[in-house]
Amino acid sequence: RISQTTVPHRSASPFAVRRNELLTRGAVPTTPAARTVQVRSNGLTFVADAENHCLQVLRADGTHLRRAGSFGKEFGQFNTLQGLVMHAEAGLLYVADTCNHRVQVLSWQKADTSDLKCVKVIGREGKGE
Repeated sequence: RISQTTVPHRSASPFAVRRNELLTRGAVPTTPAARTVQVRSNGLTFVADAENHCLQVLRADGTHLRRAGSFGKEFGQFNTLQGLVMHAEAGLLYVADTCNHRVQVLSWQKADTSDLKCVKVIGREGKGE
């Protein structure tokens, strides 16, 4: 079970400004930067980190496993993530990439998610008509 305590830090977010390190210990971030903390698959928790434009992946005990993605418009890059949905049977993670006006579909095979990759992009910016 993941506790709700965080390590104190100057930032309002439990995600540090320096090199975007996760400063939680056994904690699921519950700040505005963590827009969605929802999905668990094989003991992993995925956090949509809007402030750092990436996914944070936590182990079942709440310790940080990896950061996936960065700011940008390419596949696997994000601009303000705001939601996550897991399709457990298919092993797919749908990520609302809000300011890029799309949903990215991510997949992985390895238990540690080291091969996490974007396999499909749905949507694009409209013309405002």
